[in-house]
Amino acid sequence: MMKRGILLGIFIAILIIMTGCSTDTEKREQAKQISQVEQETTAPDIPVKIVGGNGQQLRLRDIYIDKPVFLNFWASWCPPCVKEMPHIDALYKKYGDKINFVVINVDSNEGDVKAFLQKNSFEMPIYRGDLNSISEAYHVNAIPVSFIIDSRGKIISQHAGGMSEREMEKFLGPIL
Repeated sequence: MMKRGILLGIFIAILIIMTGCSTDTEKREQAKQISQVEQETTAPDIPVKIVGGNGQQLRLRDIYIDKPVFLNFWASWCPPCVKEMPHIDALYKKYGDKINFVVINVDSNEGDVKAFLQKNSFEMPIYRGDLNSISEAYHVNAIPVSFIIDSRGKIISQHAGGMSEREMEKFLGPIL
């Protein structure tokens, strides 16, 4: 009887471990999955401000006027967002002459992003945007999330979740 109880306990433990692992694996795969957005979807035009700038408000359409855009929404309190920032900056240094990098912070407190940027030195411009209007316009329900917008203002690809530099470079492939 005791042997049967031990075997049942081991079976339940293995079942729980296997279920948990498959759930984590599925979540990782969903986060890494690069999905194609419906072709010819026009990128919503949202207002943004350059962090540390003169407070002047820009429109996204003014940024993608001359070249395609890598658009990323992030926050300083989001570990996957923070982890991919150096990768974005490295690719900005490598491809900034071919692609506009629009990295939009959605922290509710501008002081948080300024403190983060003081601790980290990035060459890429950092913008701020309103999380509510961004969520509504781009249907963002998690960050980080990245989009590729062509020079006509059409969304051609999106990726939800953090990326390594290699994954990010592959993601940029259609506009390189």
